[in-house]
Amino acid sequence: MPFISIKKRKSSKVPLRWTILEYLGAIGLLLLLWIAIFAVFDRIVMPVFTAQGKELAIPSLIDLDYESARQKALEAGFKIHPSLEQRFDPLFPQGVILEQNPPPNTLSKLGRKIKLTLSAGEKLFPVPELIGISEKEAVMRIRSQGFTVYPDNSILIFSDYYPDGVVAEQSMPPASMMRKGAPIRLTVSMGVKPHKFLVPDLHALNFSKAKRHILKAGLSLGAVESVYFPQADSGLVVEQTPQPGEKVQESTPVNLQIAGAAPSAKNSPADEE
Repeated sequence: MPFISIKKRKSSKVPLRWTILEYLGAIGLLLLLWIAIFAVFDRIVMPVFTAQGKELAIPSLIDLDYESARQKALEAGFKIHPSLEQRFDPLFPQGVILEQNPPPNTLSKLGRKIKLTLSAGEKLFPVPELIGISEKEAVMRIRSQGFTVYPDNSILIFSDYYPDGVVAEQSMPPASMMRKGAPIRLTVSMGVKPHKFLVPDLHALNFSKAKRHILKAGLSLGAVESVYFPQADSGLVVEQTPQPGEKVQESTPVNLQIAGAAPSAKNSPADEE
């Protein structure tokens, strides 16, 4: 039987001290890698999503219309909050920005949503129905709802449909929207057109009442003269032509003399001589 020589193989085991060093080195590399990843995420990735370190001043959107405000906010890196508030304001047209939150020039992160308050314009109110009621009741209704009656008084017309003293027309249609204090003019019926026109007696009436009596009689106002008449209070009719009771044609002008103030010393006849 041949002789077989068996040699012992050297052990392939690495000394224990090298294994520990490699282990510690691996941990250190992992730690350094984690620190590097964290630094990249914190310094590069996070700022992209949160805009950290990039706070900018919010632009002023006051006095702009909504679309202009939205465009200006987007160009500056901000957004408009979808919830919009409205407020009546007589000084700003409808749709103009009245307020914003945050206020202008506030430092904020990019992408911040800005809340806006828009003007709803001046608050309007519906015009009441006035046709078919008496002039007195119409005036009371106009004033009670915050409107005013035209300073030139009512327009007077003859009507075969509306009785004397009843409103036949109104300058603004019922239910139309107007601001408080807006004037409304009434057209009032004088009843059926007469066949004869009598000149009314206007003596001692003030000008406003005299004019109304003239128009109501189907006549027109003629020349108005201010005269010194010490026996009558200032502003009252002291003379008229044609005279009361005369029968005239429709729209005949009636001339009036109104008591005025006494002439001044400068214009006295003695000075003129």
